[in-house]
Amino acid sequence: MADHFSPLHPAEMTTAERVRDIFGRYHRHGSLLPAVKELARREWVAKRWVD
Repeated sequence: MADHFSPLHPAEMTTAERVRDIFGRYHRHGSLLPAVKELARREWVAKRWVD
């Protein structure tokens, strides 16, 4: 798997782009915890509804 990550802010990415980016980070780190820590550092949050 290539090490390609989107330069876009998560709000500008489609759901599919975010999923590919997240799994790419998991693959690169080889473990879930470092990938989750990186996502938290980048302030990525779960989907939420906006009024």
